[in-house]
Amino acid sequence: MHSSYLYTPVVPALSLGAHLAFAQTHVPLADPIRNPVPVASIKLSLETVMTGFVSPVAATAAPGDDDHLYVVDQPGQLWRVAVSGVPAPATLVLDVSKRLVPLHSGFDRLAPEAARSGKLC
Repeated sequence: MHSSYLYTPVVPALSLGAHLAFAQTHVPLADPIRNPVPVASIKLSLETVMTGFVSPVAATAAPGDDDHLYVVDQPGQLWRVAVSGVPAPATLVLDVSKRLVPLHSGFDRLAPEAARSGKLC
C-alpha cells in the first residue's frame, strides 16, 4: 500500500524574534491509487540522444517536427537536437546567456557561519 503524509503546522512551538516556528504532525493520507494499475502491453525504452548540457531545464517538440527535440539549458541556451535518423551535433538556436545573471555554485550550502549568524548564504 502507498502511504504518504501531509505535514500541517498545528501548534506554535517557539518564538524566534518576529518569526514563529510550528510543531508539525503527520496526518496519514488515504491511498491516492485505490485500485491496482493494470499491466499494459506497451513497452518503453530510453535512449541517450545528447550529452554535454550544463543543466537542461525543459525539452519540447515543435509542431510538425518529429525529428528534433528543443532543449532549454540553464545558462540561457536553446538547442535543437536530432532524435531520429543519423545522429548529428546539437544546433544552437537561441543564446540569451549574456542577458542573464551569472550562474554561481555554492547556493545549495549554508554559509560557514550560518549556525551563528542565521544567514543561509
